[in-house]
Amino acid sequence: MPRPALVFEMSLQAILKQGLPQLSPVSRFPSVSRDLAFVMNADVASGDVLAKVRRSASSIKRGQLLREVSVFDDYRGAGMASDEKSLAFRFVLQDTEKTLEDAEVDSLIQAFSKVIIGEPNYS
Repeated sequence: MPRPALVFEMSLQAILKQGLPQLSPVSRFPSVSRDLAFVMNADVASGDVLAKVRRSASSIKRGQLLREVSVFDDYRGAGMASDEKSLAFRFVLQDTEKTLEDAEVDSLIQAFSKVIIGEPNYS
């Protein structure tokens, strides 16, 4: 039974332009995660907040320890004003040279919180 032909086009230049992925060694030390929620205007885009936090990592002392930040909840409903929402973020921190201590983690989380709270329409 004959099979249908498949045809496609690929841009080799676009593939080569991206380069090879860079691998980094896996840390022997555990990551630490913290979850925080912030109330903000309903029209604030979560992607904008995430981008601001990621950009701020380079200017915060030891901010390079931020491995990941993500939104895991966008709540609008009972207990919230109609023009407000609560965004919950998960921050994942990890050092490749040592286990992070609570004081270090708390300091970094406080710095990232100030980035979010320092914006108008956030609290």
